[in-house]
Amino acid sequence: AEASGVGLSITVEALPQLDALTARFPDEALALAAGGGEDYALLCTAPPALDRALRALGGVRIGEVTEGRGVTLLRHGRPLPPPSSCGFDHFA
Repeated sequence: AEASGVGLSITVEALPQLDALTARFPDEALALAAGGGEDYALLCTAPPALDRALRALGGVRIGEVTEGRGVTLLRHGRPLPPPSSCGFDHFA
């Protein structure tokens, strides 16, 4: 998104979560799914017209591309503070 000059709005309750993660860390599961860095799902962008086709392939809509910059996490439609960490930096 940064390279394209757009923002992202992510609905955290729509993020795929591992059952074991939720069971083990119920109070932190959403934050871990949003910023934990576990690479267990493919992320792509597609126009809303392709929602049905993507769902048929097991896809889940987790947010949308927005004007502006940066990533906004939403829970129940309200902005959340960013996670204290966002993924793993392979080049650090």
